[in-house]
Amino acid sequence: MSPETSQQILFALHRLLGSGLECYYREFLRLAHSSPDEIKKVQQERLDRLLAHAAHRVPFYRQRVSPGDGLDRFPILTKNDLRVFFQQLKSPGLFWDSRHRRSGIGYSWTEVRSGGTTGIPATVIHDREFRDRGRASRLFSRYLCGFPYGTPHYYLWGSMAELRDQSESLLKRLDQSLSGMTPLNAFQLNEVHIRHYLRQMTRFPRLYLMAYVDAAESLVRFAERHRLPLPSFRSIMACAGTVFDDNRRLLAEAFGATIHNKYGSRECTDMVCENSAGELLIYAHHVLLEVVDERGKAVAEGQSGRILVTLLGNHAFPLIRYEIGDMAIQGRPQGRTSPFPTLQGIEGRISDFITSTKGDYVSPVLIRHLVGVVHGHPAMEKFQFIQYPGNRYELKLLVDPALSSASFSGLPQGLKGDLLSVLGQDARLKISRADQLAPTPGGKFRYVINYQKDIR
Repeated sequence: MSPETSQQILFALHRLLGSGLECYYREFLRLAHSSPDEIKKVQQERLDRLLAHAAHRVPFYRQRVSPGDGLDRFPILTKNDLRVFFQQLKSPGLFWDSRHRRSGIGYSWTEVRSGGTTGIPATVIHDREFRDRGRASRLFSRYLCGFPYGTPHYYLWGSMAELRDQSESLLKRLDQSLSGMTPLNAFQLNEVHIRHYLRQMTRFPRLYLMAYVDAAESLVRFAERHRLPLPSFRSIMACAGTVFDDNRRLLAEAFGATIHNKYGSRECTDMVCENSAGELLIYAHHVLLEVVDERGKAVAEGQSGRILVTLLGNHAFPLIRYEIGDMAIQGRPQGRTSPFPTLQGIEGRISDFITSTKGDYVSPVLIRHLVGVVHGHPAMEKFQFIQYPGNRYELKLLVDPALSSASFSGLPQGLKGDLLSVLGQDARLKISRADQLAPTPGGKFRYVINYQKDIR
């Protein structure tokens, strides 16, 4: 079945359900070939409607802003605000409809929980229109990565149903068949499963891979360590983690593929994806992204800041200036090859940034570079760097079990000095050998974790 046929079947099924998926996906494609001015116009119109609705109708915002206020007058919305003011963030109609159920009649709205990578998951509500726009955003991300819906590809993703020995729903299995995916469970990455996945991908090749970036990296590390052949791909959509220069280079060289960095979340859907020219395109008619400093003011191009997300729609439960917990580098108002605005880079979660003993931010990119590149060792398989309260830090190293204790004791030489030069000479740094380094419950592995209480 061709991708075009799969898409037509998908759109027909969604029309039967009253979904506007096809219309919203066509809008993505149309705007991708429009002009920056057209995208700005659509964005501003949707933003104006959203702000007016929130200021007039939504209790949380009615108490904090006045009709006619611009975006900069709206408060930054934190994940704690979502928990504390969940009911007040609902529009009146949704408030009454949601008192005794978690989804609307005819799927007119539904609760969505974030992945909870850094703590308790946040719950939001998507109305019918935003749910369908979110689905369209995911289709467009595949299009940008070169394998539109229906193109055969491997899908290295987490499946709790498989872990629990449960069957996926009929709709889920139908979608998998139409989309062209061959699923591989990223939650099962022990030696037996990795060997099986590598054999399968080599014997039954596909040109494309959509994967947790850390899971794909684990396949490569395992194959290199055991001298196993790796499949080749034309392009890889790297998701659910931060794409750094080192893991981008590793995946590109190992699989011979173009790496596409895709950024999104469950509560905000897909928001940014890298095109074939290497530009991180913001879906600016779908979401408005701000990159701001500690005072909530926009940073200049090329500077790093916190990401604030405004969903351009979802009037039933407006998310305006939502601090999603990630850091990015401010980009250009339009791409070189696309009318969409860009980010220069996505740096990872705020909680992945550590602070020195003087309180300065230290990027996880620097930590990865020092440990994995400058002081990298063939026996080193994985590491995790943790900051605790009281200027305490720990670097856990997972190394080849065959490495002797005497050889391991020589690994930190030089590394400790470089880390202290970044953290502060008064830092209390421990370097230890780990038996295992587990991913989060969501299946993502975090190389850098900050447990310090006062970090945002």
